[in-house]
Amino acid sequence: MSGASTAEREGGAETARASPTPARRSAAAVLTWLLPFALVIYLALRGGGYDSVVRDEVGTVLWLALLVGAFIGLLPATRLTRASWIALGLLAGFAAWTALSAIWSDSPERSIDSFVLVATYLAAFALVLLTQGRQGLERILGGVAAAIAVIAVLAVLSRLHPQWFPTNPVVDILPHIRSRLSYPLNSWNGLGGFLAMGVPLLLAVALDARNRMSQIAATAVLPVVAVGIFFTLSRGGAIAALASVALFIALRSRRMRALPVIVLAAAGSGLAIGIAAQFRDLDRGLSTSLAHQEGAVMAGVLVGICVAVGLLRVLLLRAEPRGQLDRLEISPMVTKRALAVAALLLVVGALVAAGTGRLSNAWEDFKAPPGPGTASSRLQDTSGNGRYQYWESTVDEMQTAPFLGTGAGTFQYWWALHGTIFGFTAYAHSLYFETLGETGIVGGVLIVAFVGFILFIAIRRTTSATGRRRRGWLAGAAGSAAAFAITMALDWGWHVPVIPVAFFLIAGALLQSDDANPTQPDVTRTRRRLRIRERWPERIAIVCLALPVIAVTTASAVGQRLIEASQADARANNLDSALDHARDAARFMPWAAFPHQQQALVLEEQGNYEEANSEIHLAIDKAPVNWEPYYVLASIYKASGNLPAARTEYQVAKAHNPRSSIFLDHPHRKTPP
Repeated sequence: MSGASTAEREGGAETARASPTPARRSAAAVLTWLLPFALVIYLALRGGGYDSVVRDEVGTVLWLALLVGAFIGLLPATRLTRASWIALGLLAGFAAWTALSAIWSDSPERSIDSFVLVATYLAAFALVLLTQGRQGLERILGGVAAAIAVIAVLAVLSRLHPQWFPTNPVVDILPHIRSRLSYPLNSWNGLGGFLAMGVPLLLAVALDARNRMSQIAATAVLPVVAVGIFFTLSRGGAIAALASVALFIALRSRRMRALPVIVLAAAGSGLAIGIAAQFRDLDRGLSTSLAHQEGAVMAGVLVGICVAVGLLRVLLLRAEPRGQLDRLEISPMVTKRALAVAALLLVVGALVAAGTGRLSNAWEDFKAPPGPGTASSRLQDTSGNGRYQYWESTVDEMQTAPFLGTGAGTFQYWWALHGTIFGFTAYAHSLYFETLGETGIVGGVLIVAFVGFILFIAIRRTTSATGRRRRGWLAGAAGSAAAFAITMALDWGWHVPVIPVAFFLIAGALLQSDDANPTQPDVTRTRRRLRIRERWPERIAIVCLALPVIAVTTASAVGQRLIEASQADARANNLDSALDHARDAARFMPWAAFPHQQQALVLEEQGNYEEANSEIHLAIDKAPVNWEPYYVLASIYKASGNLPAARTEYQVAKAHNPRSSIFLDHPHRKTPP
């Protein structure tokens, strides 16, 4: 008896030590909210993470977290659901195919750069899946929603009070797009899609957060988000926002209870947009004194609207009739019939538009090369602004190698050579079309299957969820996922990492929130965690995968830093240091062409034409479809006095990019400037 009692006491003490204390649980909850918030904020404020150095550094940190967590036994911290395994397999397969495309790519440098991008997304996705259980849904979605709200406030303030913010580099390069809000992502369509992803999340917080202050704040900030989307003049962002809200309303339960809040947020947003549209100089993004006055007035108006919306939300919380609206709830059968009627009306409307010629006219406008206007009237324009030509070109690109494509990241070179309209573009303005052209049918199927699977699981989990609050959060995640899918279809937001990272955080929490795996008691959960920590195959797999990826991402980040240092030294006329940095970059990135091109430029400045010729030929060998090395080679030949060779290489460069303004501005030039 004494021995048994001692054993029981020891077992009880062990369980007490293993069970998390309330303080630890609270700290874990805060971290689960704070880490997604901080990651999204950091990427957004660093130009959306578009800079390759920023992206590579973030990817390295995420993969290091996976490596260390698996090595010391913290990961995996939970069992993956079946849906999580499928989604992880699809994304990992896409990353592997992207990496393999470097073998047959027209530019291995661009393909490996694309792989590093996808690997960063894979790390963010895997971290969420391996660390978050069923209870992480609200915290992760709340963190991402709060981050998007903060960015929306900063973005709108940058338009209302531009003197408070640094000069926008996008406007310096493209002054004609001054009217389009792009800070801090430096991409107007990307910012529009990013803010659209936040709308259903903020609605979920406004309706289903456990903290009333969170509900009030989320409701009050929605007009700011709407004004931000309006100032971007992004038609894709507006479409994504409307579609995400429609899906959110369709999926959540007790819609009548949610209706007053949704109407309140919509009314405040509509009023704010209507007033903002009246300020002409502000609408055009001008820097005149009148625009500054309009910005100050609009700031006061927007604060007033947000305060009014917040106060009305307080009144709704206090005066919410208990049970009265529930009697007005629409049954699932009536909802399905209403959706069927709405779909029928859309079909009838489309047929009427087709019969009157409006649909065909809109399609012709979409196909037309000229871009739309730059003021708020742009939102009513149906021009594709070149998208039809980009997408058509990706289909032609795919047909050259249907299953393999031309290699990840190579659309820029394909378009330079085969484009049908004037103008530079690095991306096809659609993730799905661009992937199809660059990585063939295999890559296209993988990425479409991945995004489609996330949407399918989101809708299925939402419709089968138990509990009003939980269903509301899942509906917010589904709406945000839909906004992401639409944004990816219409623009190049895949290359603005903050947008996909936010999506992968949401998707990971969504996939792990399986109602079939309810929360277990503390003792059972503790024992289950101990068993998970002994899952050596998964831990070994993470370590084996993380090590080579970290090597590539670190090499890429260091190499890019060295290139930047070389360019800075060259501008300062410190040519010896510039050459050393370029050579070091070539050692870190042996697959890349640009370090050799940088060396050639520095050597040309030093008058070492023979070695410069050798280095630029190495760049040509690594990227034979890129026009820039041929142009540099022509310059080297001209500087060395070999004018016939300079003319030849100049024509080769022009043949690789015949519609570039570099060549069109000087149609009779025989040698480079």
